[in-house]
Amino acid sequence: LLGVWQVRNFLETGFGGFSSVAAKNLYFYQAAGVRAGVEGRTLDYVQEQIGYADENAYLHAHPEQRGWSEGQRVDFERREAMRVLKEHPVEAARLQLKGAAIVALTPGAADFFKMIGAYPNDAPKRVVAKNWVGEFLELTGEHIGVALVMIYFECILLGIFLFALVGFWRSSIGRSKKALMGGMILYFILVSGGMQAVGRYRLPVMPILCLLAAGGVQRTTNRLGTKRAQ
Repeated sequence: LLGVWQVRNFLETGFGGFSSVAAKNLYFYQAAGVRAGVEGRTLDYVQEQIGYADENAYLHAHPEQRGWSEGQRVDFERREAMRVLKEHPVEAARLQLKGAAIVALTPGAADFFKMIGAYPNDAPKRVVAKNWVGEFLELTGEHIGVALVMIYFECILLGIFLFALVGFWRSSIGRSKKALMGGMILYFILVSGGMQAVGRYRLPVMPILCLLAAGGVQRTTNRLGTKRAQ
């Protein structure tokens, strides 16, 4: 069915991918982030140079594409992005792994405050910059309440991970199923990394981790109860 959908896309637009958003993310985020790291510039600067803002800015940066179809533009973005990533594999891998760490460990407190309309306007959008320790300390000095909620949420998240690890290793489902489950969790985290990484990208694996953590909590409490009884 996926193959049929991609054939349909190619016939309709001239682009044979499953969705154009993947190619655009590769071009405007992943490849742009690699260029920014290699050239010592910011991501916003590189995105502005390649016309991320709107179609007029894009055509100003790529005047040769004025007569191209949308499918041709997307195909160009995919090929150009892959060229940049292949030329700088170490930087691309570094950014992907950094994003994976962000996906796994960002507590999500900023998103919570934004959802209820209580996030300070002068606070950083995300505390994931190059000097994230300095940004967090600055946030602590200016908005101690936000910082404390971040720490609280992070403790909950790390607790889930810890008990999930206990539940995973002590599970009796068998090695092959453990390998499949562990590989699936790692896949979701790694593929969600890169320049766009945010904590909400871990949503697909959190139900699995919470179930594993529940098993870890049960096994830990049972073991502590047995020791008390002895």
